[in-house]
Amino acid sequence: MSQFWSSGTSGRFLLSAALALATASYSATRNVSASNVATLQRWVDSADVYPSNHYVISLGSGTYILTKTLKVTKGYVTVNGAANLTNAANYVLEGGYPNLGGFKRILDVQGSPGWTPVVAIKGLTIRGGHAVSGGGGYIRNAYLSLVNSIVRDNVSSSWGSGLYAGSNAQLILSNCLVRGNLNLQAQTNSCGGVTAGGGGVAVNGGLLHSYKTTFMDNQACRGAGVAIYNGELSMESSTISSNNANKRGGGIFLSGGPDVYLRFNTIAFNKAGTHFADPSGFYEEKYGGGIAMSGFSGILEMYGNILAKNQTVFSDKAALGQHGHDCYRRTPTLPTFRHVDNLIGAIGNCVELNSGAPPFQGTEAVPVDPLLGPLTLKAGTSGNQYTHALLTGSLAVNRYDYNSAWGNYAPIYCPYADQLGHRRDWWNPGANAPIQCDMGAQVLNWYH
Repeated sequence: MSQFWSSGTSGRFLLSAALALATASYSATRNVSASNVATLQRWVDSADVYPSNHYVISLGSGTYILTKTLKVTKGYVTVNGAANLTNAANYVLEGGYPNLGGFKRILDVQGSPGWTPVVAIKGLTIRGGHAVSGGGGYIRNAYLSLVNSIVRDNVSSSWGSGLYAGSNAQLILSNCLVRGNLNLQAQTNSCGGVTAGGGGVAVNGGLLHSYKTTFMDNQACRGAGVAIYNGELSMESSTISSNNANKRGGGIFLSGGPDVYLRFNTIAFNKAGTHFADPSGFYEEKYGGGIAMSGFSGILEMYGNILAKNQTVFSDKAALGQHGHDCYRRTPTLPTFRHVDNLIGAIGNCVELNSGAPPFQGTEAVPVDPLLGPLTLKAGTSGNQYTHALLTGSLAVNRYDYNSAWGNYAPIYCPYADQLGHRRDWWNPGANAPIQCDMGAQVLNWYH
């Protein structure tokens, strides 16, 4: 399971979640149709009434217009919809915003004293949630796994418009789409305080594991795609594209002391500084179209990524010295910064990212073009996904070499498959020869 790697403690958490499900008593599968949304809500509620059982709920296709938040504080629940991501749009948990009004979060998975709930969602769309934090879902002291699922068109007025992972949360996204989620502060450009982060997902004290997942068209003041303040982020074979931040971090915003592991992802065409004017009496620097680091003092490991074609629309170059299109670090030198073979379009002041001479790391004056195709929907082995294809002639093709200068760190091999499930075209022609593969989320050539 190459998706569940980590240099930190994540593996233990994931194992404990699996063991928790394995030790639960299994109940019969409950079949629920969209016309019986009250039955769905009743079975979810039963997980807390009988927490030793594992409730498996199988949904029929349709839109389940919720009358209340699906909340779990003790038990174990699996909710099954479509078999793949393509058909997940036909199995909808609908919170009702904005067409049906109301103020309703879709999922609320928060542990209670002595209990750590586990919820698994497969093949569903989580849509139209509205809450202060975590419009689509709020996780704390709990485990939530989403597979082949869509989180879209949710709103919040604070952290995590799509999903929010708070203290001791374990959030796993595998082959998912996080799209079109909106922080309402960004809509009005209020953006005060430290909130208004994480249009797609915000992490503050929890762990987010993203595997073969796309974050696109999300909007927030900071970290439109993903914002992480404390905890851990591990991301592999994922795409972050076309997200817009009013201030900082169109793709990713890093602050505090989280551990961040980015491997074979494509972070491109995101924007920061999309609003020129700040509200009266408030000013905030604008930078980091791709990645913004603000007071970040954690671990950052980056291997085999493409970070390019991002933009800071209205920047503070006069004061900061850089636009920070692809990366800007508003923080002291990072204590732990590990990197090998990343293609960085405009490295900005993130000098620790430099893992080779041009043409693989460019500057803002002379950026590197990775030759990416447009963000389009493509067929994947587990359903259709939005990715950027590598074009012929891209410097990212066969660029990653795991035998590069690793120092004291263990080598990171090429992942077996790319975001679409294509086997990466990598090889080891001899004991002393390099093992190489394409960088980024989607490869140019693959084995079938």
